[in-house]
Amino acid sequence: MKDHGITNTASNGCILDIRIQREKLRERLNLEVVLTRGLRLLGLCLCMFIVVVYAAILEADSSGRLGLLKTYKTLFALDDLKDMRTPEEFSEYLALVSKNSRALMPASSNYFVEQVPRV
Repeated sequence: MKDHGITNTASNGCILDIRIQREKLRERLNLEVVLTRGLRLLGLCLCMFIVVVYAAILEADSSGRLGLLKTYKTLFALDDLKDMRTPEEFSEYLALVSKNSRALMPASSNYFVEQVPRV
């Protein structure tokens, strides 16, 4: 009977050991699933970041390619704004802006030939 009791204790130890290993395996699989989901989200965020940076680079370059900044500076005399000191200079500047803004309007009369009536 002593042998039977020792064998029984040894088999209980093995069963306990197998249960512990199963729990460790289950925990590891759960951690791997969480890690996989996290890496997937990280990859998605990285892709979106790359797209946003690329769009920002294109957007910054587009005004230079189109020459918009140069056009607005020359047409509206933006560099002269810092030199204005009196209200008269400011009203003259507003008149210039009003006159030059017609050149930027697509429906401006500057782009259409006015019909002169014939006699």
